[in-house]
Amino acid sequence: MPDPSLRDDEIDLSYHTFRELFKAKIISYLKIYKDITYSKAEAIWESSFVFNEQVYEIMQMIVEHDDIGILINRNPTLIVRLALLNLCELLELLIRKFYQSVTMNLYGTISL
Repeated sequence: MPDPSLRDDEIDLSYHTFRELFKAKIISYLKIYKDITYSKAEAIWESSFVFNEQVYEIMQMIVEHDDIGILINRNPTLIVRLALLNLCELLELLIRKFYQSVTMNLYGTISL
């Protein structure tokens, strides 16, 4: 259920959703602020599937200080369905053409 306290330009994200959407930024901040290698920062990010206070603090910092934007798009399944429908129509057309050419060749060989 939508949160009525949010403004029009605000969204509510779960910890895991935010973690996935901002993976690169979180790893980058871990690398910079903890002065560690990329692979160690990535390992911390991967282990943060179970709640991690350090990662959560970076998330809060991103929300408060970074100018972030999210594009909300409609469900892509509509596009997939249209593509599948067009593919089925194309296959049907190709099969009909193939069988017409086979049939014409068959008639051509039968008539002597």
